[in-house]
Amino acid sequence: MGEHFTIWIKTGCPFCIAASHLLLSQKVSHTTYVMDGDLEELDSMKEKWNHPTVPIVVHRDGDKESLVGGFTELKGWFGND
Repeated sequence: MGEHFTIWIKTGCPFCIAASHLLLSQKVSHTTYVMDGDLEELDSMKEKWNHPTVPIVVHRDGDKESLVGGFTELKGWFGND
């Protein structure tokens, strides 16, 4: 499997909405998890990735996963900073 992004968001979060739109505009493979109804799981993802806010954006290339960060880091990833 090739390059893929995973993003954990909450509705109403402007940075989450912007990150989702950026991934769509870049036409990259991605999965979005809306965590409004599962805050325990969201806390688990925050702890796993050592990222205290949403969105949490993770990049996978083959078997290697790495934290991109939030919206600001995602913009930088695509050279849109």
